[in-house]
Amino acid sequence: FQSSDIKNLDNNLFVQTTDIVPSGAVAGAAHNVKTGSASVSLAGTPSVQTYINGATDVAMTGMNLTAGTGKDIKVTSIKLTATGAGSCLTESDCVLTVKLFDGSTQIGETKSLSGTTVTFNNLNLVVTKGTTKTLVAKATLNTLSTVTDGTTLHFDVAAATDITAQDNDGNSVTLAGTVTGPTHSILDKGTIAVTLAPDEIDLTESRIVLAGNTDETLAKYKFTATNEDLKLTKMRVQLSANTSEEVASLALYDGSTKLTGDVVPTNGATIYADFNSFTQDFIVPKDSSKTLTVKANLNTVSAGASSGTTITASLVYDTNFEVRGVNSNTVITSVGSSNVDGRAMTVRKTKATLVENAVANTNIVNGSEQEIYNFSVSADSKEDVAIKQLRFAVSLTDNVGTGNTLAATSLKLYRNGSDITSLVGAMANLNEASTDITVAFTGEEVIAKGSTNVYSLRATLTGYTTGADDDSITVKLNSDSVLSDTTNTAAGVIAEGDGKNNFVWSDNSATSHSVTSSDWTNGYQVKNLPFSGKTMTN
Repeated sequence: FQSSDIKNLDNNLFVQTTDIVPSGAVAGAAHNVKTGSASVSLAGTPSVQTYINGATDVAMTGMNLTAGTGKDIKVTSIKLTATGAGSCLTESDCVLTVKLFDGSTQIGETKSLSGTTVTFNNLNLVVTKGTTKTLVAKATLNTLSTVTDGTTLHFDVAAATDITAQDNDGNSVTLAGTVTGPTHSILDKGTIAVTLAPDEIDLTESRIVLAGNTDETLAKYKFTATNEDLKLTKMRVQLSANTSEEVASLALYDGSTKLTGDVVPTNGATIYADFNSFTQDFIVPKDSSKTLTVKANLNTVSAGASSGTTITASLVYDTNFEVRGVNSNTVITSVGSSNVDGRAMTVRKTKATLVENAVANTNIVNGSEQEIYNFSVSADSKEDVAIKQLRFAVSLTDNVGTGNTLAATSLKLYRNGSDITSLVGAMANLNEASTDITVAFTGEEVIAKGSTNVYSLRATLTGYTTGADDDSITVKLNSDSVLSDTTNTAAGVIAEGDGKNNFVWSDNSATSHSVTSSDWTNGYQVKNLPFSGKTMTN
């Protein structure tokens, strides 16, 4: 301050500079003046996609609008440039409308291309300073009569001046950057593929199905749609020959949801059911899969079904097959190059279910009668099960060490704890060269419908005198890997020989059942077979 800068009005005198505090210069605080800034860049989504001719509101380009830290930015217009190839070379022929979205909210009006560009005006879109807002341009495509190979389309922010913005003081802001959108392929239609769904235990695997059952699953088919959602509108299921008496009707399901009414198969040289009407849509999502189930209502034996008939449900690939593109409405009338066959199901009046049980003691007590195998047989509630013959694989193993002569003698068969050895033919004593045990009932062994019998093989084991040798005996009820040649008499099935007569049983489907009636078969498809066997050691 100078000597005449400050005056005391009370005495009309200037204040001396030495009385002024502070006496030196006073520096004010420094202030930064910020301007508005912003940038635009390509968003992570959508990525490159394949779209179908006529598709609606497909995501073409994502834009990240980022405001600098200085000021909020208001975007007032955005111009996009379309670039196409192939059938989209004239972009306006390919694009019907374009929309701009902030999340799920449309901003601005729905626009059409003007030449190769589309401009969204009067947006009033605020991007808060220091933040990013992502917009997505979506297009609805024209349905072209043809779509050539190599047809593509993309949308860009071609120049920095194509986005108009201002800060909250009304100053114009030019966004830094441009956007080159992903180049999407345009196809005339999606594609469909159908395969047999993976086997499910007790459901779609090859198995016994019971006459008279309703909603019995015959097959499951896995549909896979590529490039667009596809809706199944027609399908034919063909059945194996001579099954019209067994199958009363068929229906299609999506999980537990019934899609169609019950359709009665034709009765002729080729047996099939056509499904031309769906009560619920079966839509396979784009680039995903969905499973369709075929279920049957089966006739009873008294209504004409024959025990032993094999039913296979096949999806017919090129007749009465139709899927439609949800977006394109394009019709696809075949799938693959051959029918898709389900697993073979065998019709029976009843069925046996076998379970391999643990033996009472896995430690051999030399010279004593012991249980060497234990298993259960259950009959379905529909009818009794009869057994004629059981064949077991057996091995007596004298391990390295002391040479012993191993044997299993005085074999016996028990049912539910009671000795029924008198009901079977003689069972030969076993030695180290033995490979099997045959249990043949002199009549037939009956398991009452809805009940279970537990069976036990017992023998006196000798020669197991050296514990350190860990000698053993292994027993296993054999299975039949192929179906007996025909439903036959008990003796007829037994005569078919090894691999076909290990478990000889009947479903009592003959009007007058006996061991000589033609309703006997083998263990093919019997539930839980083959077994792993049980081993005992000393």
